[in-house]
Amino acid sequence: MAKEFQELIKNMNTVRTYARDFYIYGFKTREEFGQKSIRSYDTERRRIESYFHNYIETEVSGTKKVVRLAINTNSLSENPFFSVWKAKSFTKNDIFLHFMLIDALTLGAKNLQEILGILDAEKLIEEGTVRKKLSEYVKLGIFEQTKQKKVNYYKLADFPKLSNGFLTAIQFFKEVLPIGVLGAYILNVQQFVPASPFQFKHFYPVHTLDEQIAFDLLAAIQSKKYVEIHRFGHENVISKPFLPIKLLVSSQTGRCYVIGRMKQSRFFTTFRLEHLASVKLLGHSEDFDHIVAEFDACQPYFWSNMTGNCEKDRLAMQLQIDEKRDEYLIERIKREGRSGKLTKIGPQLFEYEIELFDLTGIKPFLRTFIGRIVKMEASKRGFVQAFFKEIDEMNAFYEEEE
Repeated sequence: MAKEFQELIKNMNTVRTYARDFYIYGFKTREEFGQKSIRSYDTERRRIESYFHNYIETEVSGTKKVVRLAINTNSLSENPFFSVWKAKSFTKNDIFLHFMLIDALTLGAKNLQEILGILDAEKLIEEGTVRKKLSEYVKLGIFEQTKQKKVNYYKLADFPKLSNGFLTAIQFFKEVLPIGVLGAYILNVQQFVPASPFQFKHFYPVHTLDEQIAFDLLAAIQSKKYVEIHRFGHENVISKPFLPIKLLVSSQTGRCYVIGRMKQSRFFTTFRLEHLASVKLLGHSEDFDHIVAEFDACQPYFWSNMTGNCEKDRLAMQLQIDEKRDEYLIERIKREGRSGKLTKIGPQLFEYEIELFDLTGIKPFLRTFIGRIVKMEASKRGFVQAFFKEIDEMNAFYEEEE
């Protein structure tokens, strides 16, 4: 007999991988998904279709059906990826105890024996199972525990009633900051939530899939602890303990990174959160505050790539700019040029100068001035030659296309 399909999940990492592939790449056939077997693909596809039924697009390619997630973020005020976090797998006892315990404590606080008497006169549920579930719900904040004459009493936790202004703040937070799913959970328990006034032009909902990783890393940062990092792929575990110090979010791509330092290393290292399968907290770091201070001092000299040996390289670029006609360009360089300095050195001639630890990250910014670059110099050997070689290769590619 075929196994019945369940939309609930036990392994979040499997859904993270498939949901990201469907959303970012999409229109892939079963054979193009290399994670597991074709049967696994069918299961995960149906699960994703269940979560995102309003956003599914299908197409027939030859004799094969392909599926993608079509999410127009400009029209959203609610992240559809939050639905993935509401589908945790559970057993029959889990769901039975969830509703029965809440019902038993509706009228007031009770101790374990009183709860057992209400739950099951036939003793079908063991006392240890109920005790464990009560402790779990206390830890989750669903129940509150008090002690009276050495006996533990449990009651339903009171969820605060929030003002409309506070709810509006949460509606903004849950869409733009890491671990926004917590905001979605808070809104779920409110009796009334006004319609969200927010929509975003640049919105990256897929990174909601990495909220657990972000939460674990922030917990490590708050407690100043090293972590053991498990990555997707064959080389699963990072060999040395890693000390996370900050989470970084790209305003251009929405990608989330953690920056920190390997134990006994002098260099900063970054990891993309979507590449991490799990994070395990380790021991306390005595050097945490010192390393954070080092990073704060180095941060002005990072562009985008924050992995390096912290040795500064200088870049100077002369640009031809008409001050009257291209005033917007001068303002753009001042706004987007970060720690660089723009100086007028002649009629319609400006020099942009900056010092960075790694010049590689600034290349996309430099490419936006093609056609205006008069001269470029860099202390890093071979950087200027490599930059213009890439431009020549790009030109050759488009010439072949024509």
